Order: sequence, then C-alpha cells, then structure tokens
Amino acid sequence: TPACPPPQVVKSFPELHSAFYNLGLVYTYQHQYESAAQAFEKVVELKPTYVDALQNLGGVLFGVNEFDRAAVYLERAAGLAPDDPNMHRNVAAAYARAGKHGRAVAAFSRALKLEPADNATRSKRAYCRQQICDWSNWSVQGN
Repeated sequence: TPACPPPQVVKSFPELHSAFYNLGLVYTYQHQYESAAQAFEKVVELKPTYVDALQNLGGVLFGVNEFDRAAVYLERAAGLAPDDPNMHRNVAAAYARAGKHGRAVAAFSRALKLEPADNATRSKRAYCRQQICDWSNWSVQGN
C-alpha cells in the first residue's frame, strides 16, 4: 500500500494513466520508491507502450537494487525506442548489476551501434566482457 493515500484524482479516475504517472513522479521525488513503483506499474498496466513509464519504473526498481525486475521494464522501453542509445545503456547497466554480463554486453553493443564514439560505454562493455571471458571479435580499437 502507498505510504500516503493517493490524491482524489487517482481515486476518481482510476483509468487515467497520466494521473498515476504523475503520482509516480511525486513518490519518486519524495523517495517513496515502493509507492512510486506501484504507481508506475499501474501506468504500464493501463498503457503498456508508455516508454517514459517503463523507463521510470525500471529506474525506480534499479534504485532499490531490484536489478532483474528493472531489466525487464528497461528492456521493454528500449524495444519501443530502439534508436535511443540511453535506453540500451540503462538496460545494460541493469543486467550488469544483476550479474548477467552476457546480456549487458549485448545491450552495450546496441548502444555503441548508435553512438560508436562513446568511450564510456565501450569501457563498460569491455568490463562486462572481462567478467565472462568473452574476447571474441576483440580488437584494440573496437573492444
């Protein structure tokens, strides 16, 4: 249950996804992450392709160390915004923190296809490759 009761608009219009989205943002700002996750989950239930809600839900879950759950929502968001390298970096970060380095490598690689000059992402991908001893297709410039 939420830490504080939801505003009247959410009670009056339970099908209004934007009310739940804004409530999720408020809860996030107030560091009430469980309540924020519940609000964003309701948004995703009402509007499954709402990229910002998926991204925020993943971010909240990441912030409370639920990396596997975060990866699920971040992956969905990235699938809906495949040309956004930040989406793929977020997916990769969740997988890396969950210890799923192979999946992290794949997500970092997708981000690098969109932004090949991103050396920070290249470095993080190299670290994940090191964790799984994957040196296939390795080159000095293109690690």
